[in-house]
This record gives sequence, C-alpha cells and structure tokens, in this order.
Amino acid sequence: MIVVKAKEPYLKWALELPDPPESLTLGQLHRDCHAYLIPMWDTYDQLEDLLVEAYDIIFKRELFGWHRDGGAARMESVNCATVIIG
Repeated sequence: MIVVKAKEPYLKWALELPDPPESLTLGQLHRDCHAYLIPMWDTYDQLEDLLVEAYDIIFKRELFGWHRDGGAARMESVNCATVIIG
C-alpha cells in the first residue's frame, strides 16, 4: 500500500485555486490523505519499478481530486508529497 501525504508546495498550490477551502492546513490534508493498493513486491528494485509505473497516475489523481480544469492551475511534481509504503 502507498499512502500519499501532502507537503507545503501541494498546500500552497491548493490554496491558489479558485475558491480554495478556508483555512486549509497540512494537518487537515494529512488526516484526509489517500492510500493506493499496489501489487506485492519482493525486492526494492521491484518496488521502484512499481513506483515509477504508478507515479504519474497517482500524481494526476491527487491533483484531479482538487481541481479538474488542467489549464487553470498547474503544479510541478517536485517535493509535493511524501509517499509512505507499508
């Protein structure tokens, strides 16, 4: 399972959207984060391959959850979330 927890750049991006939620905090985002099931893996190389394969999909789903108009707000994928694997 992969758990995605937002970092400060994600929060900043979300607050710059049209009609952002009032007083949104990282704490709130961390309490309401998403988990994604991934196939079992035996080695870290397999895990890395799974993450590379799933990264784009997960990143887009996280952004889509906030904003569906791709032209109005963009965010770079650098340091926007912490991924917890368990």
